[in-house]
Amino acid sequence: MDKKIIKYLGNPLITQVLIEFENCNMSVKELRLRLPDVPQATLYRYVKKLYQEDILKIVDEKQNRGSVEKIYSLNVELKKNDVEELNTITPKSYYEMFSEFTLGLLAEFSDYSKNEDANVLKDGSGFSLVPIYATAEELVEYGKSISKILEPALIRKSENQDRHNIAIVVTPPRKDN
Repeated sequence: MDKKIIKYLGNPLITQVLIEFENCNMSVKELRLRLPDVPQATLYRYVKKLYQEDILKIVDEKQNRGSVEKIYSLNVELKKNDVEELNTITPKSYYEMFSEFTLGLLAEFSDYSKNEDANVLKDGSGFSLVPIYATAEELVEYGKSISKILEPALIRKSENQDRHNIAIVVTPPRKDN
């Protein structure tokens, strides 16, 4: 995975934007159709930021009623299971990545808490902590199993479905005394 996008992976919304661009090239207008719950101004701001950081690139420009519609594409590789790269991340960098990740989650919960009509039970929000015992290899297998379970939910099948983010955090190992 390209190191310049790591700082954005803590923001679930930007992560979703990156995932959409991984699937195909598109304009911000087309991105808006894929992410209808996200304000248009927010999408334009994120796309501009990602373009300025050279994470997105313009691959085409189309004339559209007197304006130019830019078609963007990812300019970095998202999927790369490079164990060596993970081994080069310093503990401080890892902490910074995790901090960005948790700040993104905090921002989502902050936005939610400002909604007067929020109903935690009805909206399906929640969080939990479960201590487990596992080797690193077992954790990888558990992660694959969870991904397989969630795979059908990655595509919106109905207008009645709302987008939720499921964040999975595996803490560093802790030795019991």
